[in-house]
Amino acid sequence: MKIANYQNQTIYLPEFPRSRYEEIYQASIRGEVKCAYCHQNLSFTLTIYDIPHFYHINKDQNLACLNHNLEMEQEIAARFEKSTATNENTNDRSIKLPTNRSISNTATIEKTENQFINRLPFYNIPPYRTNEQKTDEFVINQISLDSQQWNAVTHIGSPLLVLAGAGSGKTRVITTRAMHLMNSGILPHEMMLVTFTSKAAAEMKDRMKALGYPIQQMEIGTFHSIFYKMLLRFDRAKWDSSRLIKSDFQKEIMLKQIGRRLEIDEKSFAYDQAIQQIGLWKNSCVYPHEIRSKDTWEDQVASLYEGYESLKKQNGQFDFDDMLLGCFEMLNENNEILLHYQNRFKCLLVDEFQDINKIQFNILKILFQQTVNITAVGDDDQSIYAFRGSDPGFILDFKEHFNGAKIYHLSENYRSTHGIVSLANEVIKPNKNRFVKSMHAQYDYDKVPSFFFPYDEEEEATMIINDIKEKIKNGANPGQFAILYRTNTASRAVFERLIGTSLPFTIDQDGESFYDRPIIRKMISFLLLIGDEDHQSALKEILPVFFLKQQAFQDAKMNSVLQNLTFLEAFTTIKSAAPFQIKKIENLIKVLRYLKHAPPIEAIERIEESPAFMDYIKKRGNESNKIERPSDDLRDLKVVSKNFKTIREFVEHAFHISAKFKEYKQKKNQSSHGNISLLTAHRSKGLEYDYVYILGVVDGGFPHDYALESLKNGNLDQLEEERRLLYVACTRARNLLYLSVLQKRRGKKANPSRLIRRFINKK
Repeated sequence: MKIANYQNQTIYLPEFPRSRYEEIYQASIRGEVKCAYCHQNLSFTLTIYDIPHFYHINKDQNLACLNHNLEMEQEIAARFEKSTATNENTNDRSIKLPTNRSISNTATIEKTENQFINRLPFYNIPPYRTNEQKTDEFVINQISLDSQQWNAVTHIGSPLLVLAGAGSGKTRVITTRAMHLMNSGILPHEMMLVTFTSKAAAEMKDRMKALGYPIQQMEIGTFHSIFYKMLLRFDRAKWDSSRLIKSDFQKEIMLKQIGRRLEIDEKSFAYDQAIQQIGLWKNSCVYPHEIRSKDTWEDQVASLYEGYESLKKQNGQFDFDDMLLGCFEMLNENNEILLHYQNRFKCLLVDEFQDINKIQFNILKILFQQTVNITAVGDDDQSIYAFRGSDPGFILDFKEHFNGAKIYHLSENYRSTHGIVSLANEVIKPNKNRFVKSMHAQYDYDKVPSFFFPYDEEEEATMIINDIKEKIKNGANPGQFAILYRTNTASRAVFERLIGTSLPFTIDQDGESFYDRPIIRKMISFLLLIGDEDHQSALKEILPVFFLKQQAFQDAKMNSVLQNLTFLEAFTTIKSAAPFQIKKIENLIKVLRYLKHAPPIEAIERIEESPAFMDYIKKRGNESNKIERPSDDLRDLKVVSKNFKTIREFVEHAFHISAKFKEYKQKKNQSSHGNISLLTAHRSKGLEYDYVYILGVVDGGFPHDYALESLKNGNLDQLEEERRLLYVACTRARNLLYLSVLQKRRGKKANPSRLIRRFINKK
């Protein structure tokens, strides 16, 4: 059905504003949408596969009302067409509405924005070519290999690079090659096998142990675990684990201590991003005195880095990054130690070589410069950790670094369908800085990847969750699903939908919830002050907005009692504040009182436009890094605020979601059928699921704004990394893949991602 009654008026979907579909959907859940014929509750379909429509859950009732409503729909449609024709023949640019129109007629919108865009299958799929690999001919230690895998495993005589595409059996190849080398005469203790995760190391150990290999004699582990053992052997006192800074929380405490000396605003400065930047410099072998800051933020982080290194040295402490730097310095400065390890290790195998950074590469190069028995396994198309210092140049220039090296390609994908592999091939093809290659799927499937077109982030979440519910109803398990996103903030709406369901899920995310982000906390605090000018925690939170110190809080607290003022009013009386600060506070008090009964969206916009908040945002924008911007957070906040009529409801929602986020981080949902996984595209690396949804595949989302800004400056590297990241996200899917193309993002018109735009514009 296309018509329904809502708020005592008639809705006709073809005329109804597209922007309000989510509102109607939520209203139908609350029982506020009624049938125009029988006046009973109607449900509203808002999902990936179906065109939006109203319906009764009871099939017989639905059929009866559908027939009765048909005549009414035809009458409204005729009236609408007549109105449209009249408008097209007039020079008046305003829309002339016929009388007795539905409530949707009050909205003036562009025709293109009022259309629901149907799901679009990925059409650019070549005919499937059978290329079944015979694995019974190539067997080592009861492990079957295809011909490409066999060639890589049995190669001898020179350094080897194995380009292992997504789903091509990378772990099988590197593990089997290690066993083959031992079968060929390499002793277990002469072999070093380096992985990027403890999980991968454990998996390889288990496989070889099950086949009788003495893994206790082998050096198998992550870069950190292997090189830390070297440090312990030659200077246990200096590198004792009791001296290790184990968490970012400990780092943050130390950096804040230094920041106070540097007069960096503790509540406003992005210390988590500073920790990441310092790690990047260290992994790139950049010491504090070598930094050439590009802006104010980097200059502050460089000062923190210098102070952090001094404080560690003073306390006799070290962090995880120091394990690698310390090992490289030890090998470089102590020839006896270097010779000891060069004489011991005759063979090197490195997993995920595309993710290697400069310090890791330097250590391996110096250790294994005298042997050709080097095997690197990786995929340049999956190099996605530039923010940690990873550089695809090491894998791309492998032959230059290792003379006489041989390169083998593993191009058979045993994970994903032909349609998914075809899309992934097309996504990555435009990259210039890569080995030219493509994957081939080992099986086909009648269903292909799809693009779907939600109006905004709220509707995106609704459509995905409804699709998951439908699939679970038809027999799928929660553990088969993953929802991937470019940055953590993009998960907000999906997380909020899921906690309102009984579906089990996990969210793999560091840091705080969206509502605990610094700029959001401050905006929520201003909203709290609208209803309570004596709210102490809110007043403490907003001090940085007026660039006031903590002493100002104590002075205002005393004055509020002595002069019988609200706590907020008392800030206008403190002597430590400059006249311009007092003026800003007075102005904001007027704004807050004016907003007493305003809806949340209006309140946020008015507060954001106030001089005090604008100045603060400008300063925060300068201090923040390029990935996380406070103005973006506020745009996200305005999107969700539109769902609430009162400020109180919205603030309560924010606190509820914040509490739920902490709850879900502390405990993992236990379900016999697994959990729906929410995680960033970065964290999805190495995982696979039957059904994958990728959020926000639009310019500014995926690729990130940062990459587009770099592109404007003539730098293609960031955009190519974004393309690799999308390639990784797509190849996590085994059976079905969905890419969400928003029409609106953060309240503004969105453009389909340039990474996939050509697939949408042609059929």
